[in-house]
Amino acid sequence: MSSKTANQVTSRARITDRDIDFCMNRLITAITDDLGRPFVAGGCRNFRSVISDYSPLQSKDESTRESATFARDYLISNLLDRFIYSAELSEGSAREALAREKFLLNIQRGCYFNEAVMQLDEWTETIIASAATKIAELLGDLDIDEIFRLSVHGPNATRGVKWADAYQGTKFTSFDGTSGAQDLFWNHYLPRSTTEAEELWATLIAYDIQDSATPVPGNIMSFVPKNWKIYRTMSAEPTLNMYFQLGVGYAIARRLKRAGIELASQPECHKALTLIASAFPETGIATVDWSEASDRIWVALVGRLFVGAPDWYQLLLALRSPVTEVDGEQIPLPMISTMGNGFTFALQTLIFWAVCSAISDTVAHLHDDLLCVSVFGDDCIVPSCIVPLIDQFAVSVGWKMNADKSYADGWFRESCGMHAYRGGDVSPFKPQRPDSLAPNTLKSWLYTLYNNLGACAVLKDGHPSLDSWLAEFHHKWTLGSIFLVPPRYPENCGARIQDPRCSPWQLAVKPHYHVYTTDPTKPSGVWSFRRLSAVSKDRPDIEEPYYQRWLKGHSTMPREWRHENVLRDVSASPAFNGRVPLRRGTRYTSQDAEVHQWTYSYPDEGAASVTYWRFFPIEIG
Repeated sequence: MSSKTANQVTSRARITDRDIDFCMNRLITAITDDLGRPFVAGGCRNFRSVISDYSPLQSKDESTRESATFARDYLISNLLDRFIYSAELSEGSAREALAREKFLLNIQRGCYFNEAVMQLDEWTETIIASAATKIAELLGDLDIDEIFRLSVHGPNATRGVKWADAYQGTKFTSFDGTSGAQDLFWNHYLPRSTTEAEELWATLIAYDIQDSATPVPGNIMSFVPKNWKIYRTMSAEPTLNMYFQLGVGYAIARRLKRAGIELASQPECHKALTLIASAFPETGIATVDWSEASDRIWVALVGRLFVGAPDWYQLLLALRSPVTEVDGEQIPLPMISTMGNGFTFALQTLIFWAVCSAISDTVAHLHDDLLCVSVFGDDCIVPSCIVPLIDQFAVSVGWKMNADKSYADGWFRESCGMHAYRGGDVSPFKPQRPDSLAPNTLKSWLYTLYNNLGACAVLKDGHPSLDSWLAEFHHKWTLGSIFLVPPRYPENCGARIQDPRCSPWQLAVKPHYHVYTTDPTKPSGVWSFRRLSAVSKDRPDIEEPYYQRWLKGHSTMPREWRHENVLRDVSASPAFNGRVPLRRGTRYTSQDAEVHQWTYSYPDEGAASVTYWRFFPIEIG
């Protein structure tokens, strides 16, 4: 090892958690300086209390502020919402305890409301009956074969499959499930198997059929970070339950299209409506958000809302987890599903749409131009005039409207990640700590912060202090040259710039780009550059979606995979049973890339590496 390389390694080894604190504080200084409201955040101190004072939503003059002033203060006030200082890292158990306490309170609340929703006031009964009619008409008759066709294994961990082993091969040979899911699988799904792939699956069962057929009681509850104050709950569903839950979710999503709700494009629709509502409050558009939405959809309430669709309701009951395991204790669940269940999102979209639409119908005769209801998960866009009625219904059935994120008047609206003020996008960026202190991980983290903050509308006129911040920590942490990438490349692979010929770091670093033509505007011009890429640690790449469709009997596999027949060989191998240990994870590496037109190029095939959508085959022989 050369002396230069040894010195770099030694320098990198000295990077600590407190260095990350210092870097974040320097970022605060850079951002506030570029925004014209300088605040010097020196050292490694926790500046959370000072930054929170910038929040314009806590001030009484929110509706009278200029757009630029509001956007500036709103961005600053949210900078530390998800960032955890090194001194706070040890408080993870306290944040988890808060989440656990909150969840257990919901368990108690659910036990009460599962009885209370059977005896409600007349108006609430009317809304439930109307919503039930809408749900029945929208869902129609249950087609179990459709559910089977749509069922898939997701990319995440399940009760029986750890995240590190969450490959399709492992999941297709894991049969942990509740008694309802096991019955559906063994007695209804397998007898209907018609494709060669499904017969192969049935053959693979013989490896561990006896142990795998034992039902499990339900899911396992875990806690994941939400913000610096508290964690959120996330359940790991049994593998078979999750397989069919996703099928039910997709089937519900299909039917939501009949109500004008396309889940794939709904976020963009909500973002547009949010901008309109903030620009023209007189349109009467309100954005409503719910607290603990998935944990408050009670079983008894769903039973009443699905009274016209009994087959669907029985399927939901068969596939839900009736209990959850928290710290080894089995706790009955009063809600129909928790976060992590495969049909939770589609189901709550359906329920909130039906209820809000039913409430809207009760006042339709009073308003000639009443707007339609639009829902995406627990994000609802409704006429402002019905917000008090929605809150009244919520109180009756044990729901809780999120007052901090629901807006019916004024110039501010928020939905689906769009934060809008007076018709302008003021969406903030909320940085987090890097996953590790590895050099390329730190480099990727710096790029993510730089690109997201630099893209904020309030910084559109330039951000010299932010540019200096990026160069400073590249040099301070000996991370090498700054990678310059086109604007449409992934946020974590390099610093996005509009024109590589006008790099703000030309005097400080040597940009990794070269023009192979005298006229870079011509299609024949090629720009070469370097970028970071997230790659698998030790496995070649095969796209999981194609593998999943092949197992379903479809033939839409890319030609390059089909002619090698690699998937069939891997599936037929005894190693496919999951007995060969598989490791899963990512590392960052620098790679060369080329584009013809810098500002209009999309990432080359596979550049945006999402590791959990990949299938890594086991080498045979």
